[in-house]
Amino acid sequence: MYRFFVPLVAIGAFTSAAAADELKRASEAVVACRDLQGAEKAECFDRSSLRLSEVLKQSHGEPEHNDTAPDWAKAPEPAPTAVAGIKSKNTQKPETPKQFTVTVVRVGSAGGKMKFYTDDGQVWKQTQRDAVTLPPLPSTAKIKRRLTGNPVIQFPNRSKSYKVERVE
Repeated sequence: MYRFFVPLVAIGAFTSAAAADELKRASEAVVACRDLQGAEKAECFDRSSLRLSEVLKQSHGEPEHNDTAPDWAKAPEPAPTAVAGIKSKNTQKPETPKQFTVTVVRVGSAGGKMKFYTDDGQVWKQTQRDAVTLPPLPSTAKIKRRLTGNPVIQFPNRSKSYKVERVE
């Protein structure tokens, strides 16, 4: 068995040395194209890269094709941005849609600012001291975001809206 093993190793070493030499020549041909200009450079790259891919197929088999981009080529995740105009100590507050309707069931006052309690347990507090004209309770109200990102509450048949922030 030893007699057959040594010649096989020698053949394998010779084959890989020949493949390495062919790979080196094909790679050098691609590098040599850098010195050319214009259409001649493009043709040179086409020819030499085709030859290089053939040599790679012969020595290493079919290359694996991966349709997904590597991590370094992917676009980075967008950085979080603060919404202008909303000042909050708690950064984990749930995001509200641009506009939704609530039913205000109770109103309270805290330090000259109104608190609006909704039927689903939300509590909204005025951010500025401003007199509020309320309809009879319970009443529907729209909570929406202005273009600046500030949430406001507006009651039906009232033209004025009031800046608020969600407390609960």
